[in-house]
Amino acid sequence: MGSAVKMGPAYFPTILGILLMVIGIISVLRSFLKSGSRSVPLMERAPPDHCSTLLFGMIVRGAGLIIALPLLVIVSAFASARFSWKYSIAERPE
Repeated sequence: MGSAVKMGPAYFPTILGILLMVIGIISVLRSFLKSGSRSVPLMERAPPDHCSTLLFGMIVRGAGLIIALPLLVIVSAFASARFSWKYSIAERPE
């Protein structure tokens, strides 16, 4: 792995992973300390997001990135409470 003075091939990914883990732990702890309510329950949003990721993974090799990426955006936009396919393609929501 090496050290900060003489870095080996595993040094950067290890340090980056540790930093991302610390940021994630801080984010989770802050979410418990800050009061507020969710606008939409998590399970209402989850299925379209997971389906879009699975769909992207299945078609990216066959259809290509140019087809798969816009399809990912459109299908994952269904997770929004204010979904409109027009906005997910070309415009910003109001």
